[in-house]
Amino acid sequence: MTYKIVCFISDEGSIQSVDCAKTILAAAGKKFSITFTFDDVNISGLRSADSACFKESQSAAKAADAVLFYARPHSAEQYALTALSSSLGLYAHARAFSLSKSGINIFAVTDVRNASVARGGFANNSSFGREAYDTERYSELEIERVARIAYEAAQSRRRRITLIDCADMLTTSQLWRKIVADINEDYPFVQADYKLADEAVTEIALNPSRFDVILTPSLMSSFVCPLLSCAAEAPDACAFAALGETSQGIYGAWSGGAIGMKRGFYAALSAAMLLRHSLNRDDAANAVEAAAEKASGETDIATFAQLVTGEIERA
Repeated sequence: MTYKIVCFISDEGSIQSVDCAKTILAAAGKKFSITFTFDDVNISGLRSADSACFKESQSAAKAADAVLFYARPHSAEQYALTALSSSLGLYAHARAFSLSKSGINIFAVTDVRNASVARGGFANNSSFGREAYDTERYSELEIERVARIAYEAAQSRRRRITLIDCADMLTTSQLWRKIVADINEDYPFVQADYKLADEAVTEIALNPSRFDVILTPSLMSSFVCPLLSCAAEAPDACAFAALGETSQGIYGAWSGGAIGMKRGFYAALSAAMLLRHSLNRDDAANAVEAAAEKASGETDIATFAQLVTGEIERA
């Protein structure tokens, strides 16, 4: 079977990251008898869901088995990714962070959209003047479908999932805890624990390697994920995937503070995520991850891709 991979490119950095991932996927395909075709789509004009570029990108993504997408953090392309993910029925964001000192990587899962967005407003307070408010809403199904992706990931890792929330203050977090605990009955070999956000960030700062799979609502992910990237010594960088009920997904990496080997390393991790989650090829994904670890070293991204290719061929 031949898998069609659409590659979104926007600038020189994204082109280099896409080329790195392509090289690694091609090597894994040759090793494990997987055939790929790659189709590059320029998304430099991607700004909003109303743009012609968005509609072209959406059409290309729907026709593909998976999408590769690399961007700078806080860029217009990154923000457009949320709308694109939702339009494809992808509801979970997964991010991988590699702790180079321990050889452990942490997998963080959250929902695609921020439940507070467009649900707040402004009002006049007769005693204190202008005020602003936000309303966070989650339904049982919204929580369950994201939590199951985290549980599925945990089953093939160290079988430990940690829910980070604000259950001491937010009603939505209390519902998250109930749903995650209920789902745990379907995954008896996965240990679930629960951490309040202030406790969790302290542990991430002091001992991040104790975590395996982190599950958190998007509100908390906005500070949990940057802290994880700092713990991984790659600020503003991680491999990511947008996932849903089908095998289709969007894969890539943010690469704001990552240069050289780190940028290539996260491109390799995103390729491994594509192999594992969209193609169900754990064997090839494991080989890519092992090769990336062995090839670690300060070098440019193109050289890193060739080093990984060599490790895969020798495996």
